[in-house]
Amino acid sequence: TNIPISLTSVNNFHLTSMQAFRDKTDGYQSVVGAKWTHGALKAGAEFIYNWNSVKHRAVIVDTRFAPPAAATFLFGFNNGGQADQRITGQDITSANNYYLWGLFDNHDYSTSEQKAVKADVEYTIGQGFLTSIKGGVRFSERDARFRGTTQNDIAPAGATGGDRFAATVPRASTIPGFGTVNPDGPLGGYGVPHWYTASPDFLYNNVGAVRQLFGQPVTDPLFNPSIGFTDTEKTMAGYVQAKYGAKPGGLPLDGVVGLRVVNTDQRLIGYRPSGAPLDGSEEQTDFLPSLNARLKLQDNLQLRFSAGRAITRPEFGDLNPATTLNAPTTTGGAAGTGSGGNPDLKTVRSDNYDLGIEYYFAKGSYVSLTGFDREIDGYVQSFAAVETIGGVRYIVGRPRNSGKGSLKGVEASYQHFPDFLPSFLSGLGWHTNVTYITGDTDSEDPTSTTSPRARTRLDYPQVSKWAYNLIGIYERGRFSTRLAYNWRGKYVDTFNGPNAPGSPLRTIRVKPTDMLDFSASYRLGDHFTITLDLTNLLNSKYQDYFSNDPRFARDTRAQDRTAALGVRFRY
Repeated sequence: TNIPISLTSVNNFHLTSMQAFRDKTDGYQSVVGAKWTHGALKAGAEFIYNWNSVKHRAVIVDTRFAPPAAATFLFGFNNGGQADQRITGQDITSANNYYLWGLFDNHDYSTSEQKAVKADVEYTIGQGFLTSIKGGVRFSERDARFRGTTQNDIAPAGATGGDRFAATVPRASTIPGFGTVNPDGPLGGYGVPHWYTASPDFLYNNVGAVRQLFGQPVTDPLFNPSIGFTDTEKTMAGYVQAKYGAKPGGLPLDGVVGLRVVNTDQRLIGYRPSGAPLDGSEEQTDFLPSLNARLKLQDNLQLRFSAGRAITRPEFGDLNPATTLNAPTTTGGAAGTGSGGNPDLKTVRSDNYDLGIEYYFAKGSYVSLTGFDREIDGYVQSFAAVETIGGVRYIVGRPRNSGKGSLKGVEASYQHFPDFLPSFLSGLGWHTNVTYITGDTDSEDPTSTTSPRARTRLDYPQVSKWAYNLIGIYERGRFSTRLAYNWRGKYVDTFNGPNAPGSPLRTIRVKPTDMLDFSASYRLGDHFTITLDLTNLLNSKYQDYFSNDPRFARDTRAQDRTAALGVRFRY
């Protein structure tokens, strides 16, 4: 119960960091297909080709605040839910008070190529319990490739013998055009609204000169083979489904029942943390049945039921076996820390059940209530565990499969386009929904220090118990617009925060968050549409905290506010 609320210190070690990123994405997608119809028989086939690339570049420079005389630091640990800092006695906006500290100079290149072909056949039966039968096959091959660098926390050229406090370390004011004072930001309430830091434009326009300041070659660093990987995924799938209809007790019942069989063959090539090469393959076959049913109690009142099995394959990036390691620090305890992917991740399987009732009381207007259950096996979460690499103990966080768990909940929706409004407001309506979810999964205990780690029941990360949406809609002629307010309750972000093993502060929770967005479009004829999208109109913030106590504030982040104007063409 004795929680400090503030701390005052003198000559505290202080860094500012300019993290400048540039990404470029290119994508090409093409589909060529054909359809054929002969009476009750329909057939079709498609060939699909996708190619995507992402080029990511990061130039990060840390600078050390080191004035010639003492400065007083006042830290507030929870000022309106965020950390707060005030510095007096010295000017924190002056380049004379800053020295170079560290360089992070990295770039990476990812590509993905996919080729797929599919064919479907459907036969309409007509009368009877079965009204149509449909089946098809699909083959897909996808190749993902990642290459990257690992130039992290490089000391400045003047740090003789690695001493970054040496008098020969360059002062920021001696580098023309190097830095800037940050502009006003949307965080508010922060005791230090302005400070000196490197200029992102300077870093990108003079990246070769920046590298020389840290004793590095002027050219781009080479890709590190040990963190690259190649993943090839081949899938062969076939399915059959049937539409049915009947009138049990005089009430219309219809739906779809089907089965999909998927064979997946995956090959991963990379390097393990020890540096040993990895070339592994895995093949699996999944049977995915599904059932959908609708029972019409009245013309405007109906029940819906669905059941089925679904799978989610691990993301390619999560399978990357490469690991980034850091030397032991005070926050990591006696061991070093690290993070990486997990080439041993398994497919997540889920058995899904939904039961809902819908009442349509006017054109385009309805209320509905749906209950759902997801029985999940192998949900992927990030957990840390002690690993010995090169004879050194590290606490390494990786995505790992949890055990069996479930998510259960209910969603209520209401949509209404009133017919009593004046004619110029015709097309005005609203939609609202609210969702409640509860559930947990068998998983590793994040506070356990044993090996293997003890297991416990944990909440699902990224899942809020409560969430709702309020959406205003206006549809009239060629004009369409939406004003949407979204809210979600608190949730667990991760069970692996930057604290020592066994500490409950490893768990990081996120405060309730909201967002107000606006979108509009106007159709010009049959081919052109003008679009406008605005996000985060309320300038909402993201805030999280350690453990289960909001008094332990952690991060406050200003979320982007964006505006996008576009033109869409179709032929």
